Amino acid sequence: MPSTFKQKDEEQARALRRLLATAHKRLREAGVTVELIAAFGAVDREGNLTTPAITDRERQVPGQCKITKLVHRVAGLPDVLILVDGDKWEEWTEEEQIAVVDHELTHIEIVLDGIKPALDSHGRPKLKNRPHDHSHGWFDEVAERNGEHSQEVQQARRVVEECEQLYFAGMGVSDEAEAAVKSLGKAGASVKFRVQPKRPDA
Repeated sequence: MPSTFKQKDEEQARALRRLLATAHKRLREAGVTVELIAAFGAVDREGNLTTPAITDRERQVPGQCKITKLVHRVAGLPDVLILVDGDKWEEWTEEEQIAVVDHELTHIEIVLDGIKPALDSHGRPKLKNRPHDHSHGWFDEVAERNGEHSQEVQQARRVVEECEQLYFAGMGVSDEAEAAVKSLGKAGASVKFRVQPKRPDA
């Protein structure tokens, strides 16, 4: 069976409304229309999932942001379609659901004409996809073979050194991560460390 899609349910609609009224009110103020769709992976005859609901470069992802082409806007479609993994949605906490939708909405960047939103020939706000602040393509075996000379290890070091408080706060990553990164001075060393939550009294 092919993958299928369903219109957002009330829970998903509530998450979208909440974010458009707070963190992403710039989109609402600019008149950007957003629709959220739940995507579901293909299943076999027994109902077992055989393919992920959403993939990007052959890897499963929790969501996806698609800016609508002009011809489809003219046909009446919203400016942006947000896909979320319907197979995973109920497994996520409410906070995780919000974070997934928040992530996808953050991809939407309004093109400006001076200080105002630029408009397309249909009078809709021009949009473009905002890339991730961090995007890494790593091969473990390259890091193992080349150590500190590889982009993998150099980028891993920068992540730990520059982003620890943002991404690893409260996870007790410092000492173990530092030791792991230092060990990468030699080719053949591998990066493997566990992230352990700190005790409340730590």
